[in-house]
This record gives sequence, C-alpha cells and structure tokens, in this order.
Amino acid sequence: MMKHVFTMAVFLMICAGCKKSKPVDNDTNSSRDNAYAEATFDDAEIIAQEAGSTESVTQYRNNGTTRILINCAIVTFQNKNPADQDTILINFTNGCGSPDGRIRGGEVIVYYTSPYKSPGHTHTITFNNYLINGNRVSGTAIVTNNGLNGQNNMNWSLNVKGSIAITGGGTITWSSSRTSELISGWNSSDSTINWSQAKWSLTGQENGVSATGIGYSAVTGSALIRDFSCTLATRRYYTQGVLNLTPTGKVNRTVNWGNGTCGSSPIVDISGTSYEIVLR
Repeated sequence: MMKHVFTMAVFLMICAGCKKSKPVDNDTNSSRDNAYAEATFDDAEIIAQEAGSTESVTQYRNNGTTRILINCAIVTFQNKNPADQDTILINFTNGCGSPDGRIRGGEVIVYYTSPYKSPGHTHTITFNNYLINGNRVSGTAIVTNNGLNGQNNMNWSLNVKGSIAITGGGTITWSSSRTSELISGWNSSDSTINWSQAKWSLTGQENGVSATGIGYSAVTGSALIRDFSCTLATRRYYTQGVLNLTPTGKVNRTVNWGNGTCGSSPIVDISGTSYEIVLR
C-alpha cells in the first residue's frame, strides 16, 4: 500500500512540474492599430476644418514649414447656399505625395448646412475611394461645433464610425465619441485658427477591432495632445497623453504618449512591462 502511495505522490510531483507556464501578454497590435485609426480620422477632421473655415487647404499644402498636403489637393464647393445642405469636395486626385511621408488619393467629402464657425454647426465627413499609403479609409464622422467652453477655448464633439482596409491584409474597424478642444492657436479677434501654433486636446471613448481581429475598448486617462507646432514629419501622432486600452480577453494596458516631445513613439505598459509601439 505504501508503495502505491509513494508512486502516486511522485506522479503528482512530476505532473505539477510539467504544467505549462502562462503565455506572456505582449500584444501591442490593438494599441498600434488604434493609434493609426485615431491619427487617420483626426487628420480627416482637420482637413475638413481648414477647408470649411477658409475655403482652401493652403495650410496643408507643401508651401511652407507648417503644411502637410501638396497642391494636388483641390477644394470644390457645391451648391453653396446657407438655406440648404452644401458640400465640400477635397480631391487628392490620383495620389498626393505629402511632406509627412504619406501618399493620399481619392476624396474627403464634407456635408454641412450652416456657417462653419457658428456654435451648433454640424458637418458630416465621408470618403470616396480615399487612400493613405494604399490603405482604404471608409466610414462617417459627425462633428458638432460646441463654441467656447469654460476655459474660453473652442471645442467640438467628434463621433466616428469607420474602417481602414490595410494593404498588407486585415481591416481596422474603429468608432469613437470624443471631444476635441483647441487649447492653443485660436484668434478670437477674427475667429480663425493660427495653424502653426494650433494644439488640440482630445478626450473620450473609443472601441474597435485590430487588423489581426482582436476587439478592444479604450478611454483617455489624460488628454491626448496633437501639436501643429511640431515639424511635418513629427506631428502625425500625439505628443502627450495617456490612453487606457483593454483588448478582449486580456488585461488593461496603458498607452503613454510622453510629455510633449514631438515625434516620440508611445510606450505601452502591460502588467508592469513596457513595450514601444512601432507605428504604421
């Protein structure tokens, strides 16, 4: 009897030693793809903002140090009548090589019914065969002008439902409900934006599915800052702020964009281990 008990004890010890260790959670794909979706739809709104408020995209052309897009971005106003819905077509023809290292093609389309700068104004952004480096952007963004907030800053509500088909395979789906606040660069005397000094703060909730098929949800821990005083090559993404992101079935991870340095890559903290994201 004792022999059988001893044999069983040895067997249990061996089995315990054979247990597989828990896989290390070091997946940053959701964080990377969410950052790409944020930047893509933020850019579309800023392009629409500049076109609608100044009737051009001169601030985005390759005519100076503060510009992103080249002269092939053509802005056309259709049915410009304050009594009904109007349309802005921003056409990047067959591909615009940009100083920010991206090639854009197709159209960003903006529908609106009231003066762009008026509080309460709402415009809707859609896309027609819009490509960024071959990645196809689809969806709808609804933007509402909330006017001046308690800090005397202009702010807008942004609601997006969209997707990005990646040329290398897979599709990012993304939706968000956020507030965009212009914390620097507003000229109150003539209600215009000084683009070389413009700085946006973004807060709110986001969710989506990465190109690898992992669902996730996210919420800002501290405001994400987009700084247009940075050089063209270093202002694609945020310069500071924290996002709390939770992939389906995995632990929460903190995406930290730093403390204001232009062009810095975000650091993702997963259970106390830090990983630097290789951005798209």
